[in-house]
Amino acid sequence: MARISPARRPQQINRRGLARSFQITNIFPRLSVWENIRCAALWSLQYKYSFWHAIDSLTDVRDRAEHILHEIGPDRSGAEGCRRAC
Repeated sequence: MARISPARRPQQINRRGLARSFQITNIFPRLSVWENIRCAALWSLQYKYSFWHAIDSLTDVRDRAEHILHEIGPDRSGAEGCRRAC
């Protein structure tokens, strides 16, 4: 069995900026489109697993979610359920 050069070990390759990820898209069918987008905004703004934040008071999350909803299209209010909209 050949040894892998230290420069080619997976962690070294990753540190150089090359990585792969597997994206699994999940929606929460009981939440509205707005609430699903807000969940994604929470994660992307590094509020991962932060259960102690009052979500409605996070203006950066609200702004990001509103921006994304606007990008989707002005005809979407975000109030409808994902089961119908997604």
